[in-house]
Parts: sequence; C-alpha cells; structure tokens
Amino acid sequence: MGALGMVTRSLTRHYSKKNSGPFKLHHQYQSWRTLILEPLSSESVQVRRLSDADSGIVEVNLHRPETKNAIGNEMLRGLRHTFETLEMDDEANVVMISSSVPKAFCAGADLKERKEMTASEVQFFVNSLRSTFALLELLNRAGGTQRLPRLVGKAVAKELIFTGRRIEAKEAMSIGLANYAVPAGEARPKALEIAREINSKGPIAIRMAKKAINDGIEVDLQAALDLEEECYEQLLNTNDRLEGLAAFAEKRKPMYRGE
Repeated sequence: MGALGMVTRSLTRHYSKKNSGPFKLHHQYQSWRTLILEPLSSESVQVRRLSDADSGIVEVNLHRPETKNAIGNEMLRGLRHTFETLEMDDEANVVMISSSVPKAFCAGADLKERKEMTASEVQFFVNSLRSTFALLELLNRAGGTQRLPRLVGKAVAKELIFTGRRIEAKEAMSIGLANYAVPAGEARPKALEIAREINSKGPIAIRMAKKAINDGIEVDLQAALDLEEECYEQLLNTNDRLEGLAAFAEKRKPMYRGE
C-alpha cells in the first residue's frame, strides 16, 4: 500500500499557540518553494515548511530507504524531536507526514534492530513509540488492537489481526481504514490538496473540533455532547470567529490568525 499509505498516513494537526517561538531558519536552506527547518535530530526525518500560498503547512518526510522507513531508535528520536518542536511552533497549522521511499510509507518497527535489544529495551522502545505518536493526537491511547476496531469495527479488526494478511488500497478504503485510494505517484499531491483545504480554515476551530472528536469517542453520547458544547464555547470570544462572520457578510476569503 505504498501510494495509499502516503495519503492515509499524511496526518494533519493544527496548532494555535501564541507567543511560542518558531524555528530558527538557516538562510542557506531557503528557496522559493520550501524552507527546511533546523535543527534536525535525525537524518531519516526531513522537515520542510512550505511557503508562499502554502505557508502554514509543514511536511515531515520519512527517509530511510535501506529499511523501507522501518522505525528504529534514530528515526524515533527524530520524529519525537520534530513533533515536540512543532507543537510549540505557532506558525505550523498543518503537519503532513510523507515518504521519500518509492512504494513504501513505513515498514513498521525495525525488527533487525529490535532483535539486538533486551526485553527492557524493547519495552522502552515500544512505550517511546506510543508516546511519540500520541503527540499527533491520533487517539488518546496507542495500540493496534484498540485503534483498528475503532476504525473498521470489531469483526474486520479481528480478521486482520488474527490472520495478519495484507490488504490492497481499495479494500482499505472500502472498510474505512483509508479515506482515499489513488494511483501510484499521486499520493503526495492528494495529501497536499487536503492539507491546503485544512490550512485555509480557522486553526482554533480545527483544534476544538479535533478535541471534540478524539475525546468524545471515548465517552458516552451525552458526555460527548457536553464536551462539544464546551469546545464551542472556547470559540465564542475569539477574533477568528468575528473574522469568519465578517468575511461571510462581505463575501470575501477569511484571514484567520489563530487568535
């Protein structure tokens, strides 16, 4: 699922933090299209900030071709450093995770490296992996046995986990594991198209919607509705809300600032 994986795992996250210092950029890396963020803690994780009309979109590119992007300690450190730094960057509205390796997004954990680990080192690695991806707020808890049933239902999840079989892109989309299935070579353009759509929306509203969905799925319906109301109340006194109303009345594109 190389091409599909890049789309389905081109994850997005919105930030709207004020007074948090952005990355310092080295001028030698600047170009008309992208800005490469520094410092990078791993050569296998390449970070680019898109510019011009795409300002606000940050692409995190996995680059470990010799292992098809299998996650080892070095890549994990790079990912964690990147996510923690982006969380404090008020200029990052959307994060898109992609792969530079043809026909592969991520082969999972580096089993060759894990083979050399002790039991305690394996446990530490797994805990670190879960906490790192929790920074993306995929779900409150990591773990395939819990995440997969929430996406595709218990019956399908049991079949996939018990058999360990691989599935094609179209089947992944049909069972709800992926949103799109696109031809090879079109994954990144599709992911960027989605990132641009999200980037044009109000970052505070996106953040509150994400919180309502992620946290609400873990509780009963009434508690989830109460949470939704609390999230909406967070938007009432924002400048972005007033800007959205003004733009609608004036029939123009809103200019959200995350305030």
